[in-house]
Parts: sequence; C-alpha cells; structure tokens
Amino acid sequence: MRSVATAVFLVLILLPVVPFAQVPSKPQHGLGRPLPVGGAVPRASLSEQSQYTLPPGYYYPFRVTSHGGGTQLKFSVRATAAVDIYVMTSLQYAGFTSFGTRSSIYHTASATLTDAVALPSKGDYYLLIDNDLSGAEVSLDVAYRTVPVDIYLFHASPPAPTGIVDYGMQNVSGNLLPYSQAISSLTGSGMLTSVQAFNASSPTGASPYGASLQLNVMLSVNTTTSQHVYWLQDVLSLYTNNETAYFVDNIWNASEPNGILDPGLVSGSGSVYPATKQNYYAAAGNTFSYSAPLTVKMPVVVSYAGNEAVVAFGYQEGSGGTLGSTTFFDNVTISEPTTVTEAAMLVSGYQLAPSGVYFDAELVFGGQCCYAITTFTSMDATLSMSYKLTNGDFSAPKAVYQFGSDTAEGAYGIGTSFAQGKFQVGLGTLGFASSYPVAPPVPIHLTLSYAVSDGSQLATQPDLKYVANGVELTTTIGGTPTTVDVDDSGSPWREVGCRRSHQRDSPF
Repeated sequence: MRSVATAVFLVLILLPVVPFAQVPSKPQHGLGRPLPVGGAVPRASLSEQSQYTLPPGYYYPFRVTSHGGGTQLKFSVRATAAVDIYVMTSLQYAGFTSFGTRSSIYHTASATLTDAVALPSKGDYYLLIDNDLSGAEVSLDVAYRTVPVDIYLFHASPPAPTGIVDYGMQNVSGNLLPYSQAISSLTGSGMLTSVQAFNASSPTGASPYGASLQLNVMLSVNTTTSQHVYWLQDVLSLYTNNETAYFVDNIWNASEPNGILDPGLVSGSGSVYPATKQNYYAAAGNTFSYSAPLTVKMPVVVSYAGNEAVVAFGYQEGSGGTLGSTTFFDNVTISEPTTVTEAAMLVSGYQLAPSGVYFDAELVFGGQCCYAITTFTSMDATLSMSYKLTNGDFSAPKAVYQFGSDTAEGAYGIGTSFAQGKFQVGLGTLGFASSYPVAPPVPIHLTLSYAVSDGSQLATQPDLKYVANGVELTTTIGGTPTTVDVDDSGSPWREVGCRRSHQRDSPF
C-alpha cells in the first residue's frame, strides 16, 4: 500500500490545457497593407484582453467560428483614436483582402465600443479593426468571445478525453442555446464491465496499462471583494493489467492562466505539489483490487461559511454489481481573504473561466496521468452524472457531448453512444459533431404507507431509499400515504426497516 504522497507524486499530475495562440505560417496581406509584425491571431472565444498597435493604414482580423444558429459575437474595443470596426463573413473578408470591398454584417467607426452581433449561420467570421481614419498610429485593447462558447478550441478530432461532458450548451433544431447551472453536489457514476488500455510510450509516472475515469468541474467562489475559480477533479485511477485502482483528487487555481495555489490557504488530507508553471493540491485513497463489473460513484460536495469554501471528495465502489457505502476520503478547506458570499460548482455556456478553459462538468476516460494519451483495447462502460443545484433541486445535464477539454489526458479508440436512456462508452470512433439531449427520466409514482396488523406502532418508522433524477434519496414512510416519484430505467428502490421488502435491481 502506497502512502498518499508517493501515490500522488508518482502517478498523478493532471494538468489543465492552457489556451494558445494560433500563429499563421505566413503573414497575410491586404491591399498592400501588411498585418503588424509578430501579430498572432488569438483563438475565437478567449475572454482575455490583448493589446495591439496598428500603424496608419493597417488592419487586424480576429477570426471567430459559429457552430450553429443563435451564436452571438460579443466584443469590446478601446483605441487611442477612432477606427473602423467590422464584422464580416468569410466571403466578405475575402472580398476585403482581395478587392478592398467593405461589405459586412456590422460596421461602425469608434474609439471606444462594446457591442454584440448575431452570427446568422454556421461558419467563420471576422472581427476586423481597420486603422484608416486618423492617419496616426493607434493602440488597441480588444476583448471578444462567442456565446455560447466555442467548444472546439482544444479538440476537434481524436485523441481527446472521452465520456459525457456538459458544456452548458444545447443544440435545439440547429440553434445553440447556452444555459448555466450552479451545483452544490455533483455525482459521477459508472459501471465498468470491461476496461483495458495500453500505451507503449507512457510518460514517466504513468503505467503503460494505466487509465483514468475523471470527474472534472469548475468551482466558482465569490467573496465580498472578488471571484476565485478552482478546477476540481475526483479521479478513479486504474491499472488495467492487474485490476487494481485507487481514487485521487486534485485542485488547481483557475483564477488566471498558470494560477498558483497558496499552500497556506489550502488544507486537507493531501498536500500542494509543484507542476510546470503551476502547482496543485492532491490527495489519494488506498489502492484496492476489483473485478468486473466495477461499479463506482464519485460525489463532490461544496459548502461555505465565513471566509472558507469546503470541498468534500468521495467515492463508492463495488465489484460484481454490489456498491459499497460512501467514503469521503478528503475534505479540503480553501481560505479566502474576505467573506465568501457564494461557492458552487458551475456549468455555463456563456463564458470561459479566467484561465481560458470551460465552466463544464466532465466524466471522461483518458490516460492515467501526466499528459498520457492511451489506447483502449477493450471498453464497455455506462456513465451518468447527477446534480443537486444550489436552490435544492435535483437535476441532470440538459445535453452532453462525447469529448472533454479541460484535462491533458486523452484517449484513442473509444466513443460514446446513447441508447435506451443510457450513455454507453465502447470501442469505436469518437464523435464531435453534435450533442446528445438528455431527457429527464420517466418517473414511476409510488404511494406508500404502512400499518401493523395488530394495530401497534413500530418503534422506528421505515425509510424508503430510492433514486430520483439520478440522485439517491431517502424518505420516511408513515401511517399517512406518502407519494414519491422514482426514476424508471431500472432505478433501484428498497424499503428499509420492514419485514417485507421490494427491490428492483440496477447497476446504479
């Protein structure tokens, strides 16, 4: 059995992907007015500000991509003198660069401007800033993003983390509709009937036969003075050659690119470790042996009080379809400089986190750690995610995609399918084109009460444990009829504390 520190240092370094600039291989030119030397075109949805200098007669194009109807381009421009600001389709931009035509879907001249433009269809567009008015050099601050976010910033082809991912974005009849959900409790569930992986060139720290099932989500902490964002991971780390595994957690500072955690402000059963340009908190549970099917649940629960946010990382695991009790192996306190007014895990399609990654929830397979990209040679798993929202309601993702983005580990050879109300991960091709809508479970209405044949009373009233909206709940059954809605699709339910019980078997 490894110590926590040894297991984390040798096996887990899960690094978030940092946004990067796309540098053209050759400078582009328009009407004899070259682009500024050294200028790299930023990716579409980055919210960070970048400063540019344009000599007289120079222009600068920022390319953005719409993946469906309903997408908006939101932007802000601040310049030292008035400039022409355009939003063009790719065809209009080609006309501008080739012939000097100025057809556009949006145009204004201003030195300071904040606006939003609807992008009418799928395709590439350009936010173009042209310094053709003042005759003087201008300095620019430009910030822009698409709403919903562009989910293809990091992956549009394999390899990628693979499973189910909620980006806070629905595709409804070709229209992309963003949404937000603030979550106090998130549970990722899986039944792994068969998992085998191999990477002959596995990086240091990762087993050639290693794999992981990662539950990844962003934590947003608002205080009286500022907002802080943290990337949370509850991970099942697997050695597929000998069927052993352990659970491990990570916390990263996502409040800025390459954010640093202050070790004095994060406390739990783990420690803070160095990483390239960053550091991270991690703790690990004990190694255990398993046999297929391996059933797991990974709950993450957030609470707050005073100037502290508390994150509880847990797991349930069982072999052969029997699930053990919940163990919270780490309770992490994050201290903030001022009073915390709200702390919740956040799924949102409206914006990126300050570090440039997504406010999403991911339950995905990938390499074991350390940037490992593994090839799965066998895979049969069923996945689901469930939420308890901050308003007390229980929910599930409204729509999910097959691929994740926030973790550096990835997978070859597997894809996700949706059939009979379940998400199944198996060998195949990873899809990127569209999302799966998540229909709420069809409830079964149960009306229950109890009575003792001799008229006496039970010392303790029986409890009913059941699943609603993918979340395990318990209610007490009394002499007065009680009605509950129980998930269909094989939801387990059982009366507890009675002589006679009813049960429906389920993998979850």
